[in-house]
Amino acid sequence: RKVEEAIVENVHRDPIEPISLARKCRAYLNRVGESTKARERARMLFRLKSLVAMDNLLSLLDATPAVQQAVAEGKISPTLAMHVSKIDPEKQDAFVESVKDNSRPPSVSEGREKICELQGKGVVVALPSRKMVEQKLGYWRSDLESTLNRLAGPWPGDDSDTKKKMEERAIHEQGRIDALEWILKGGDGKGGDR
Repeated sequence: RKVEEAIVENVHRDPIEPISLARKCRAYLNRVGESTKARERARMLFRLKSLVAMDNLLSLLDATPAVQQAVAEGKISPTLAMHVSKIDPEKQDAFVESVKDNSRPPSVSEGREKICELQGKGVVVALPSRKMVEQKLGYWRSDLESTLNRLAGPWPGDDSDTKKKMEERAIHEQGRIDALEWILKGGDGKGGDR
């Protein structure tokens, strides 16, 4: 109880830099244990958004001293440091060397590109944002509605080939819409049949 009171007094009163916060969180977990209840209590005490955020914070302790120093100096963000901490220690130091003279800290996406470059991997492909998916969904819904209106209206003559192509297009557009709606809902975690 006294440890928790000290945490509340120190952590809640003053802003704490991420490495120091990670050390305090690790010390607390070492004292009370790693049970789910203890981890949830630590998350609340340290005002972290989720258990994943707490794991990300604790991963800063796996980073090399050079990475931790770069976070303390504001050369890289804690989020980027969490990604950097997952690569080999020599490459972590090389990463810090490559960004230390930048006028501003690299963004997470810039940092991931640099990490891939250091590891000799290909370029990271960014996933579309929710906003981009919603915009595409709106476009395809509008396009489907237009196609269905044309199919439902009076059809000139006996142009069955064109009508068949439009019906196939409508089915294809409906499939795209279903897939995007499934993505926005978070999928079913099994990959589905799409």
